[in-house]
Amino acid sequence: EYSAPETTADWVQRFEQDYFAKRQRTAKSESTWRNDYLAVYKQLPQDYPLTTDRIMQVVLSSQPDTRSRRRACMALSALAKFSGIELDLTSYTGNYSPSKVSARDLPSDDLILEVRDRITNPKWQNAYTLMAAYGLRPHEIFYLDLSNFPEILVTEGKTGSRKVLPIPQEWAEFIDIDTLEL
Repeated sequence: EYSAPETTADWVQRFEQDYFAKRQRTAKSESTWRNDYLAVYKQLPQDYPLTTDRIMQVVLSSQPDTRSRRRACMALSALAKFSGIELDLTSYTGNYSPSKVSARDLPSDDLILEVRDRITNPKWQNAYTLMAAYGLRPHEIFYLDLSNFPEILVTEGKTGSRKVLPIPQEWAEFIDIDTLEL
């Protein structure tokens, strides 16, 4: 027997079940659920009914024209639609665009190597060097094919499978692939 969810937590739980009923549960889809949806839903009061006002409070708590506002509107629109709440958040998504993001202040190569040299555990030093030289996300160091080293193949991750080379190339010399336990 079906009964309508009572609380926001109930709606989120049912929406998660529906979400994974429509797509395969993989590391990527789990990450998307956690970071793009659940992180937003946790801002809602879980023990109260899901309402338009509560959804709007979360939307308006984020800065306009930001990635977090765009993400909140996307996630909350999906939950509202699923729960039968009529709510159009289109006008609140703003004008965020990755191309409008200001340049990052990246550390110099010398500083990266200086920090690397301070890491005393060889395994952590290797992991740090892999991320710095190959531009890897932290979880991607566990999904590497090193058979053509110094070219490596990232077999899984947010951006999918891809071949990468070290930049600068000489940083590959700092990596001891014999001690890597990936």
